[in-house]
Amino acid sequence: MSASHDVLLDLFGRMEDFFKRFKVYIQSFPNTELAEALVKVVVKVLSILSITTKEIEQSRASESFLGDMLIG
Repeated sequence: MSASHDVLLDLFGRMEDFFKRFKVYIQSFPNTELAEALVKVVVKVLSILSITTKEIEQSRASESFLGDMLIG
């Protein structure tokens, strides 16, 4: 669990850095095409985060189920 926790902390740290840069890009270069491209990137990042969250939840549910089967 500690390793997955560390990975998640790293992921969120990288996302934070990305969104800080994203804010600077949008403010510095108010170009419609750039804004549209960056929004598409944000949508992909959020999609990846959603998939990752589902995988983690499924993994935990499987571990819990297997633990119950082995104990019970």
